[in-house]
Amino acid sequence: EIDTFNLVSMSLWGYAGSYRSINESETRYFNTSEDITRLYNTSYNSKNIYSSLSGNIDYQRTYSKPDKSLTFSYKLEREPQKVRNNSTIDGLINYPSYRQKSDNDALGQEQTLQVDYYNPLTEKHQIEGGIKGILRQNTSDVESFRNDTVKLSNTNDLDYNQYILGLYGGYVFKYKKISTKAGFRMERTWNDGVSTVSDVNTNFTNRLFNIVPYLNFTYMPKQGHTVKVSYTQRLSRPGIWYLNPYVNDIDSMNISYGNPSLKSEISNSFESGYTYFTPKFNLSATASASFTNNAIESISTVQDNGGRVTTYKNIGKDQHFGLNIYSSYRPSVKYSVYFNGNLNYSKL
Repeated sequence: EIDTFNLVSMSLWGYAGSYRSINESETRYFNTSEDITRLYNTSYNSKNIYSSLSGNIDYQRTYSKPDKSLTFSYKLEREPQKVRNNSTIDGLINYPSYRQKSDNDALGQEQTLQVDYYNPLTEKHQIEGGIKGILRQNTSDVESFRNDTVKLSNTNDLDYNQYILGLYGGYVFKYKKISTKAGFRMERTWNDGVSTVSDVNTNFTNRLFNIVPYLNFTYMPKQGHTVKVSYTQRLSRPGIWYLNPYVNDIDSMNISYGNPSLKSEISNSFESGYTYFTPKFNLSATASASFTNNAIESISTVQDNGGRVTTYKNIGKDQHFGLNIYSSYRPSVKYSVYFNGNLNYSKL
């Protein structure tokens, strides 16, 4: 704490661990006459070694005006990971027998730099704003071998960078029993990747731009009673495995690849609620609804040989409705009665 108005804070934390997974499975394929056309057993053994190291440094400047503040923040996260997979395929009907192992050395790193400003101009008017930049870097180096000696040529090495630039602003108006908050968040995302298979590089890019509004309204008709209504949008960006166009055909009957043309999922969320509090009795009721018209879903098609090919598209339409009621009653110091209930309806 440099002085009354200037504060610097730092923190550092991390963890490390590992786990093993063992799986036995049998796979059967049938034709339209219910005859078995393909049969094999799989024994799978995997070990995952992971760790994480994170740290941040923040500088906060406050002012003689209460609650006014300016903050600069930097955060670094680094997460290395090693995965060792071994599988044995025992072909029984129309399927080869072989052993396969795959070693993956991966690293994920994220850096975040942001500036936030808040100023209560008057008792009725408040403003806030900020800017944030995020750099995500991911690498994955894989080696795969068939029967311990034959190195597979379709192994996928991946270098992937994601850049996000965000800007937000908000305004709060308070007058007697009413409080209203409105604002926006604007984001621009750049995804750049290189997928390397058999020394052949496949470059892919993805560009996203979104403006996310929000609006909150609060009304307190009298002491202990509160009514709230809000609207916002929520973003869900496609992950790297949804974007990577690398064709994974190690299992010729289950082929998959990503789609670099995917867009962010946009969900429109509405919520309204009522709360009532007294020393003995509490009641809270909240109704919510959300709509998504471009959800990312997997698309599978069947080839002539019965194999499946899977990729992803923004074709999902989701609707979710919910009602939550919570109530408590305390007739005396020794006794309390609680009730909590949820009612949800989803259409996909």
